[in-house]
Amino acid sequence: MNNYSVGCDPDSKAHGIAIYKNGALTELHNLNLMQLMDKLIELKETGTVHVHIENVNGNKAVWHGEDQNKKAYGMTSQNVAKCKQAQIEVERMLERLDIPYTHYPASSNWKSQASKKQFEMVTGWKGTSNEDKRSAAYFGFLGANKSSQLQKATMTTYKRAKA
Repeated sequence: MNNYSVGCDPDSKAHGIAIYKNGALTELHNLNLMQLMDKLIELKETGTVHVHIENVNGNKAVWHGEDQNKKAYGMTSQNVAKCKQAQIEVERMLERLDIPYTHYPASSNWKSQASKKQFEMVTGWKGTSNEDKRSAAYFGFLGANKSSQLQKATMTTYKRAKA
């Protein structure tokens, strides 16, 4: 039986997804909700699955630059709202599939091109990646390596109550 730690960076177009199998990063994807559902069902057939998700709904405000005009601020707000709704849809699907998930505070770790080398050194990943995939890999890494005190202090885990 395998143990899968799945990192998820929610997005309105395609979610960044990282799959750790028994602690090792094995897959990086950009998947829409239905593709993610199919992948999780596939993983459940060969092991236990736990999803580690960036909590974009934990951000209560939308900040904008002082010189940002109203139109640009409106677009920023709309894009953030889409990501928040995407997270809600992922969580509904996880609850339906009876897959536990853990929220993590939003983080920019491993997203930038500058931190790509650190991501590759820590995970051993040799393939291509983009910022959403690396972000998902960060959250999956936290889940696959549960010893971090910071992680324990900032995460919130959800499991569906058995009736």
